[in-house]
Amino acid sequence: MNETVESIEKIKKSLMRPAVVFEIGGFRPPEDPLTPWFGKVTVAARDERWPTNPDGTPMWALGQVNLSALDCVPEALKDVAFLTIFFGPNHPQDEDPNGTNWLIRTYASLEELSPLEQMKTSSHLKPFPMRPGEPVEDYPVWDGGDIPEDVRDLILQLRDEGEIEDYHDLIELHNGFKVGGHPCFIQPSTSVDEPFEFVLQIDSTGKGNLMWGHHSGSAYFSRDPRTNEWCMTWDCF
Repeated sequence: MNETVESIEKIKKSLMRPAVVFEIGGFRPPEDPLTPWFGKVTVAARDERWPTNPDGTPMWALGQVNLSALDCVPEALKDVAFLTIFFGPNHPQDEDPNGTNWLIRTYASLEELSPLEQMKTSSHLKPFPMRPGEPVEDYPVWDGGDIPEDVRDLILQLRDEGEIEDYHDLIELHNGFKVGGHPCFIQPSTSVDEPFEFVLQIDSTGKGNLMWGHHSGSAYFSRDPRTNEWCMTWDCF
């Protein structure tokens, strides 16, 4: 094995995180209430009702994911079997805490769940069932703060020596509705601060009539597994 191959393997090993990217729609909805959904939430804990913002406006269903059925989940979600996501009707801002303009609920066991009584909302999202793809190797964007300095130096060295033309010759980025992997930040100033760990990305989709920001943005959800606290941020082109 030559030095260049060893360097590339070192880079990929240090940066790779597995991710599961979901296919949205294109197939008949299963009857199972635990089916992953975009734009729809079907279950909650027995004592939970449809969520509202502090001003009383009902939130919109953004989706649900059965984590217990996935082939891989990030370490920060190992204690979660199922999660549901709500947002709006006002566009979430970075400073909004979980429960204001957006909400993630987590469940440690599927046995906690029962049918959620639906509420009429002003949502314009188009609901579609989802299904998970096979786990993929996911890598960070170049300017997102997830590449250690020594690995960055090694990548630049390979480029300067003519072994590669660009960082993206080595890796593949995965967008969409994904669990795990790295956030595909659009703006270089976007980041995830400790102790939160990135676990979920939801992109704009014309099919589902969802738009983050003014143009094809993405939302990134991060969790502190010690406290079950969540934070979210979004950016756009």
